Amino acid sequence: MRAWELAVILAGVSFAALCIYLITVLKKLSQTLLKVNGILDDNTSGVNDIISNVGTISSDVGSVTARTKQAVETISGKVETIRLPEAPQKKSIELPGVDSASLKTLISVAGVVFSGAKVLAKMSENARTKKLLRALKESKKK
Repeated sequence: MRAWELAVILAGVSFAALCIYLITVLKKLSQTLLKVNGILDDNTSGVNDIISNVGTISSDVGSVTARTKQAVETISGKVETIRLPEAPQKKSIELPGVDSASLKTLISVAGVVFSGAKVLAKMSENARTKKLLRALKESKKK
């Protein structure tokens, strides 16, 4: 088989795959358009009400915006500066002979160990609960 024959076969297979893909895309598009039409049919009255009230809604938004602007101007005229309270200073722990990176690592490891201990405690509690439930079931059977 020659190279150009192989190229023609590959082009044909690629074209067929592209056609199949386009068919699935068009089918999904058709389904989406049907859903959109259904939604529009179900909400036609609501959409029509919104469209008929666009003028009123716009004037209300304009009125609210104007009142908000007026309130902001009134407040800005009376307030010169707003000072936020200063954040409290973080307390630091200093251990002789231990740098801050080692201390952070130690704290991280302690957190992991603590979390692991909590998981083990919960697993132990679950095992005890299962054991008690089994014993309760067996006592009911007798």
